[in-house]
Amino acid sequence: MKKQILLAINSEISLDVINKIKKMFGGKISHSKLYVTLDGITAEEAEHVLNYLKNVVDFEIDMDLNYFTDEELMGFDFFYCTGQRKPDTGIRFIDFEFKMNGNASFDYTNFCPKCKKGLKQISPFVVKGLSKKYAAKKFVSPFWAYWIVSSEFMEKIQQHNISGVEFWELLNYKGEASKTNFQMKPARILQNVLDLKYVKFPKDCNCINQRVGIPDTTVRLHREAKNILLDFNELYEHNSSNLTGMYIISKKLLKIFIEEGIRPHWDIDIIPVEFV
Repeated sequence: MKKQILLAINSEISLDVINKIKKMFGGKISHSKLYVTLDGITAEEAEHVLNYLKNVVDFEIDMDLNYFTDEELMGFDFFYCTGQRKPDTGIRFIDFEFKMNGNASFDYTNFCPKCKKGLKQISPFVVKGLSKKYAAKKFVSPFWAYWIVSSEFMEKIQQHNISGVEFWELLNYKGEASKTNFQMKPARILQNVLDLKYVKFPKDCNCINQRVGIPDTTVRLHREAKNILLDFNELYEHNSSNLTGMYIISKKLLKIFIEEGIRPHWDIDIIPVEFV
């Protein structure tokens, strides 16, 4: 397991201290006047770094998150996936708002304005921000649940015969289709495969949409579901977050992401699936 640790800095931290920390572990470090983030650090390295920092700077631990390494992930067959941990807002949906009939790309028949669930996409998104900078990116997820891929990455996925995936066009404000980017969508929605004994139900909404609290370690599906899962799947049950998607991807698809330089945890947020 690796860690991502976010430190709130209560006193000024020097560049000399930052450079010394960089030499103490093999992951990534980012910093500002108020925060330092240590990503890809082991528990042993973290203990060493934090013991050092206690003597040179005043800080508090805001977040201490464990996640699986690539090698550990290969011990699982399927993964719950929510897109980028920090969504890329460079690409935006035109008039994308959670309000009744707010966007022609959606069917609002079962939409709940309270929990923001029940939208059904029925036509391509109209987007802006597909400049050369963002069009060249292989994978971005502006709102977690909606994945945008480059045409080259789409072709790579198609070459590997990934099951359960569709690619929809993206339109500009003139209604013209993009030639550089596409929306990557699950071809079907699966019901009754999530084992609800292991989740929590929010109490803030009584609409017909099933919103659940997914654990931050492992998602559990019924054992029988493994026989019907494709490489790319969407679950009927939605996460308790208003924006987070409910995708299940296979190890085969995850390997393609890794081979193309899209990193688990850093570029795509995933949790291994267990079958019970």
